Amino acid sequence: MCVRARKGESIGSPTFAYYAEKFLQHTDLRAARGLVTAEQAKNYREKWNVLSPMLAKVRVSDIDAECFETLRQTRVTALTKKGVPITASTVKKDFIFVMGALKHAKTTLKALQDVPQGPAFTGTWSVKRRGRPFLTEAEYQTLHRHAKAQCEVEGLNPRRGLTSPRSHYRFVAPLLHAPVQITLRPGQRG
Repeated sequence: MCVRARKGESIGSPTFAYYAEKFLQHTDLRAARGLVTAEQAKNYREKWNVLSPMLAKVRVSDIDAECFETLRQTRVTALTKKGVPITASTVKKDFIFVMGALKHAKTTLKALQDVPQGPAFTGTWSVKRRGRPFLTEAEYQTLHRHAKAQCEVEGLNPRRGLTSPRSHYRFVAPLLHAPVQITLRPGQRG
């Protein structure tokens, strides 16, 4: 401790837990005002419950790129409740919380001079999007053709307030540009 004091380092530097709690309090206030969702505030609390055993006693002055890399390696070896390794996306969300707490300490509390740059999530750490697939041009054309063909069928009475196949087509046509999956009935061809 004396060596650190002679080097000019802060002996009583607050721990990350102190700033994390302040960040969570601030997030709760923002949620009460409607600036963030209550779900986001809840997610941050859950992140802190997971990360606190690893970061609670770490002094903020000791947090650097090496600390971030150690945290990332520790987290990637962890398992979910189902026993499956956590994904790079989860680790990235961990760092969103950590960086948010550090930025709050710098900008709002004015307690830090600078915030170390967070780790990059590229290469083996890249996060792959797993959203709903969009229709290909061929799938779109097939869906459009089937919708138009149904408009021409006589006696077809679409339900839910639509009075004719043509109005049904007018209702469905704008939705054709949305990312949807098409399911053809048995016997229909695409």
